Amino acid sequence: MIGRGKPVDADALERARMLEDHLELLFAVNQARGGPFFVRYASPGEL
Repeated sequence: MIGRGKPVDADALERARMLEDHLELLFAVNQARGGPFFVRYASPGEL
């Protein structure tokens, strides 16, 4: 399990745009809900 505040390798630089687009989605959800929300990330089979 990855601890809070520790860097995570998100793979090759080719995926940087996808990660940036994902941040835009998270910001939009935050504005639509009017406050904080939680997102859970897990590897396949971990949920």
